[in-house]
Amino acid sequence: MKTRAIVFCIILLLLPPLIPTSAATVQLTYSGQGRVVEVLDGDALRVKLAGTPSDVLVRLAAVDAVSNDGAIAYLTQQALGRDAVLFADHSGAKPLGRFTACYVYVNGVCLNRDMLQKGLVKWDSSYRNSAQNSGYSLDEMYAQTAGVGLWQPAALPYSSIAVSGAALDINSASVYQLQTRLTGVSYALAQAIVSYRGANYFDSVGEIKFVPGMTKAIYDLNRYNMKVAWTTIVPAIPAATADINTGTLADLTAAGLTQSQAQALIASRGVYTYKYIGELRNVSGLALTDSQWNALADNLTATAASGPLLNINRAAAAQMQAIGMTPLQIQDALLQGQRMKSGGDVPASLASMVPYISLYTNVNTAAASELAGLSPDFSGGLAGAIIAYRADQPIGSMEELRQIFISQGQESLFYTLQQWLVVR
Repeated sequence: MKTRAIVFCIILLLLPPLIPTSAATVQLTYSGQGRVVEVLDGDALRVKLAGTPSDVLVRLAAVDAVSNDGAIAYLTQQALGRDAVLFADHSGAKPLGRFTACYVYVNGVCLNRDMLQKGLVKWDSSYRNSAQNSGYSLDEMYAQTAGVGLWQPAALPYSSIAVSGAALDINSASVYQLQTRLTGVSYALAQAIVSYRGANYFDSVGEIKFVPGMTKAIYDLNRYNMKVAWTTIVPAIPAATADINTGTLADLTAAGLTQSQAQALIASRGVYTYKYIGELRNVSGLALTDSQWNALADNLTATAASGPLLNINRAAAAQMQAIGMTPLQIQDALLQGQRMKSGGDVPASLASMVPYISLYTNVNTAAASELAGLSPDFSGGLAGAIIAYRADQPIGSMEELRQIFISQGQESLFYTLQQWLVVR
């Protein structure tokens, strides 16, 4: 009898359990935290919720890994076995079954956004109305521009890099051709391109970046689809060049300015030395149109600054003192109250400081210290974002610059500084 009991116990031990050993799977309503116990895909995880026997199947919100092995490797390295904080997002349009769409934070880093910036996932635009993924479309554009991850040229189909057939000549293309053959170019932007070039044709493909509304992202998507056919370039402007600080009336008119515009420029100089063409934008009587800016860009020159410049309209007294300005010079500058819009507005007492100051800050050439000097709220991260963004091609418009400020959570600062920034 005793032997039978022992055998019976052994049989019971060998039988499969009648009660499931796996925890129940639940869906998250708002937020939660737990440990990542399994990587299911490049954008899917299983998380064991803290303090409960349950786990949750997580689909990373607002992104799509599109069967990318690199995304799986990233999640395995960065998330597996680690504690995570989850924030649910139910705004997506796609049905997820037992999964919950979440923003997943590990060690304070949002994996969704980090993977998007590294090009490991694509942006899922069905979440575009969610405040939690504000800026994700711009993050994807950054990854595309940088050519990382999924956006490496070797990983892209050839048709996404260059059109099959001849590239489009942007000097002769019609509004219809620009809109239909270039990616992301709207009817309004196509009209702006045609209006901008006017009778003065583009000298290079990169020059199209200065058309209002042409963003760096749109440019990068089409840079291999555009060309400048030299046979279409008509010399509509004189070949002479003139220095905007030293050019005579004859020099400036030979370079393409009208006589009244040249006179207005000369009258505006005062004791100041213009650092770049963009500083002429508020010179009374100059009134250059977009097409004239385009035509004159190669004809008007200015002596490049030998070092970082202090924006005199934005500088505080301590910053002025730091570059060697005297108390009288500081007083005269501050009395102007951010009203120095052209050379003639600069007090004569500042003549000795002209090599070290500017009226405006050119975001395409300014050093990090110049950018940071614009405002106490100008973070190093924002300065770094601007410098990284312009590394490949110049920032072409103020709207493009505004998007960079937005990506760093500094849109209000953009509007504060806008009148003192130039992109030329």
